[in-house]
Amino acid sequence: MAKKPIKELEQHPELALDEDNLETVCVDCHNKEHSRDFRNKKPNKWQHDERW
Repeated sequence: MAKKPIKELEQHPELALDEDNLETVCVDCHNKEHSRDFRNKKPNKWQHDERW
């Protein structure tokens, strides 16, 4: 049986706790998957959110 593709949580937040849509990866692999290059670091979109 073929593995179904993982849907991005940014577009599908309702799948955040769906074990069939989760995958454990290290930080480096996660960043590669999302084409993140920290030499050209994007601004943190959460930096101004209220912290509890």
